[in-house]
Amino acid sequence: MRSVCLIGAGNIARTHADVLADLPTAGAVAVCDTNADRARALAEEYAIPYVFGSLDDAITSETFDSAHVLLPPDLHAVTGRRLLTAGIGVLLEKPMALSADDCQELVVEAADRDLPLGVNHNAVFYRAYLELRAGILARSYGPLQHLLVVMNHSKLSFPPPAHFAAQHPRNLAFETAVHPFSQVYDLAGPLLSADTTLSGRRELAPGQPFYDTWLVSMVCERATAQVCVSYAGSYPTWHLTAICEDGILTAAIDHDRITALDGTRWGEQYEPLHIAVSLASQEARQGALNTARSVASALRGNQGSPWFTSMQASIAAFHGCRAPGQPRVDGNFARNVVAVCEEASSRIPAAVTGRVGLRGARRCERCDVLLTGGTGFIGRDVVQQLA
Repeated sequence: MRSVCLIGAGNIARTHADVLADLPTAGAVAVCDTNADRARALAEEYAIPYVFGSLDDAITSETFDSAHVLLPPDLHAVTGRRLLTAGIGVLLEKPMALSADDCQELVVEAADRDLPLGVNHNAVFYRAYLELRAGILARSYGPLQHLLVVMNHSKLSFPPPAHFAAQHPRNLAFETAVHPFSQVYDLAGPLLSADTTLSGRRELAPGQPFYDTWLVSMVCERATAQVCVSYAGSYPTWHLTAICEDGILTAAIDHDRITALDGTRWGEQYEPLHIAVSLASQEARQGALNTARSVASALRGNQGSPWFTSMQASIAAFHGCRAPGQPRVDGNFARNVVAVCEEASSRIPAAVTGRVGLRGARRCERCDVLLTGGTGFIGRDVVQQLA
């Protein structure tokens, strides 16, 4: 049984601790975080015996043989390399690193030392995705031709200005688009070329822009693909459509639903009835199944949600519990996903740096409203309304 140290005690660490608590092949024995109070709180909540305030202290303690790196993406490569050179197996949160070259260094280091190296690409472990994947691999609907992935987030869910995703316009590729990119790589193979179109330029703060909508068109080894990631709407959704030679499969990733359509042997005149009956029966079956799952999830404290079960399956796979039909997410897999992130964001202009002066400022003798934090996108909307 592997002994695991959680490197980082932020929000995602609780999910890792929850999964490890029920895993027969690994368990959390240590927490490492520069925030001592946060580390102790996590350790007390999950009865984890060891707490460390630095990576060096954790490594020299020799209390664990594996580590989950749960830090911001810009720290993944250096932290992973330090652990591997110390003879410790590593599971990194996605992305593996911020460049394919850094990923390759980690792959070589792990191979030279015969250590396990993985990345938590939970997007390829959602139940609906795995069902769609099985249909494609079985060629039940003919060879795959094209993928279309739409991931729409509420604009209120975009991370705050201090978050990694907001520090540079290209970071959205590594923070959010990395999820559909991992699905495209798994199904369509390595990237050959990519073209990215951006829209919805906003400023989180003066000199700190981001683009709320990305459209990435890709040519991969086995198929073409388009990925749309947006923070411009209010209705969250994550849909993946696979267009095959003899049919279409569509998965609602975050709602555990999948539908499949193919032709009917009875002729074109019966096609409308065939489609209606097929979709109705599939939706009814999945609706009943997902209702049962939802009730069971509520009784377990939401431990059965599509997101949690994908995290559970991904972490378990790294620790030797990969189920049939699940992809092998190793260092090479993760390096290829980072290569997609790099190419998709390679021509995005950098953020403006330096001090930004006040424009059109005026002094008021009296005011009715004090607005703090007015430089974010919510604050800017409020300012416009007040003006």
